Amino acid sequence: MDSPQLREVLLNSCWNYYLRSVTVVDQQLFMSHRSSGKRSQYYSSFLESSLLACGTRISTSPAVRKLGRSYAERAKQHIADELEQPTIATLQGFLLLSDFEATAARDRVGWTYNDCSRLVKHEILSELDVHLRDSLLLSAFVYDRLWALYLGRPSCVPSQIVESKNLFNATPEAQENTLHHWVHLCNDISEITDILNGFGQELNRSVASRLSDIGLRISKTHEALPPRLSSKQMPNLDVTAYGLNMQFCGIQIVLHRALVKIFSQQGAINPGVDTTSVERSRIIMYDSAACISRLTLAFREIFGVENFITVMLDNMYIAASTLISHIVQPPLRPNVEGSFNEAFHNLSVIAETIRVLQNHYPVAEKMRRTLARICGNTPLAGMFGVTVGMQTTPPASNGMDNMLIQAVGGSWGSMEALVHDDSILSQPNFLGEDFQMDLGMVDLNMSLLP
Repeated sequence: MDSPQLREVLLNSCWNYYLRSVTVVDQQLFMSHRSSGKRSQYYSSFLESSLLACGTRISTSPAVRKLGRSYAERAKQHIADELEQPTIATLQGFLLLSDFEATAARDRVGWTYNDCSRLVKHEILSELDVHLRDSLLLSAFVYDRLWALYLGRPSCVPSQIVESKNLFNATPEAQENTLHHWVHLCNDISEITDILNGFGQELNRSVASRLSDIGLRISKTHEALPPRLSSKQMPNLDVTAYGLNMQFCGIQIVLHRALVKIFSQQGAINPGVDTTSVERSRIIMYDSAACISRLTLAFREIFGVENFITVMLDNMYIAASTLISHIVQPPLRPNVEGSFNEAFHNLSVIAETIRVLQNHYPVAEKMRRTLARICGNTPLAGMFGVTVGMQTTPPASNGMDNMLIQAVGGSWGSMEALVHDDSILSQPNFLGEDFQMDLGMVDLNMSLLP
């Protein structure tokens, strides 16, 4: 655990990892101040232990991955001292600890550390170099908005701070950096989160119109990404942009899931109303989930499953539940959204990736259990593993037509709402009594994982 060689390997892993995500720690400043061994604005044992904890997740060695909890506990021993005399390293350490605990399926603890970062940033940011200050503030803003989205928690970093410093406007050079695009996306995410978390008006037609406008804005922003950062240029996609593109797709799923809920409620009051709107949103949700699956497969095959970043997990989870609802409750015009074989393939890619990611991120196991419950007693049973007390054996092909279809909602951490807000999955018998799946359209063997 205290081996100098191991520490160097883990730190190097961290530097590469956060290049693919949102950079929190400046490598050169950290390493130069670390050489003195003294606590400073840019180095502390608290920050180093937090980095090492995060670095263990990337290791291909089970023994090294087990050290993650020990490094995290060592970091926590310094929390009281850090809060008494906060530095820039204090803020960075809390952000990293929040990330580590989130992927360890301890979202409440992780949120607490993210909130602790708010306690120290205002009094120390003014002392920093302008470029470093702005970069760290933007990184904290992105962390904060993603936490709020996926855990349904209030934001800690006011948008006004970012706006007042004119940080949404960037030079052409900065626009080639993913952080600039993360900030713009998270600003839109913030508006969506406030609506979905109940901080605004009740979900109704006027809110639906507002959400639709935000969705169009996000779509245009996604389309306008520089070629090297755009998923439309997959062969040339920069390694730093995979997570960003997944998040663009993931927020569209969250947004249109809310729209489907609104339109479905309107349809319950006035049968036949808004059917077209529901189907249009489902098309966007499926296309977004399929894009996440393609990005997942490409990243896994090129860079390896151990290099997946945290935000990818969240979006694979959302994409998986969308693909499940597409398969078990096909749209009115299935040829528009993609074939059954395509949907099964996309879901299989995510299922296999999440299965392997359990070795690196404990939260992936929790996600997998939830998805297994959702698939239970459907033709997809067993795709995400066996759930105790539920039929999970894949049905024989000649018995599928007569099989009772009943998916159930589930949750991991506080993301429960993101599952239950899928109006398709939440229907008691959402395939209907007369549903029959055309087995000619489904290659069942392709979809079920060993």
